[in-house]
Amino acid sequence: MGIVVKSRDKSIIKKISEEILEKYAESIESLYVSFEGTSSDLNKVLLALPDHQRKTFETMLKLKEASAKQVALETKRARAIESAYLNQLVQMGYLEKRKKGRVAYFYLPERYKGLKLS
Repeated sequence: MGIVVKSRDKSIIKKISEEILEKYAESIESLYVSFEGTSSDLNKVLLALPDHQRKTFETMLKLKEASAKQVALETKRARAIESAYLNQLVQMGYLEKRKKGRVAYFYLPERYKGLKLS
């Protein structure tokens, strides 16, 4: 979806920009309200993540520790996709990872272990 404004009138461009920002601010506010009741740290994490990573992180909140295969079974997505998302979350500092034999297990860092979705 793109918006093309063919005007040199700065007041029109400003008004359109403000309307667009207001629309997105309402969307963000509705996301925040949907997580009401959870800790502010969890709100910040969930709002910072794109949808595909949010689904993976929410699954990890539920499972606490899991392999990519276990997460994929919960999310109904391919194991390889979940493996990529889990590794991205590790790089971002939202998850930690350890190997047991050939299998990598992902788990929540201490700061997120007590958090639950409402």
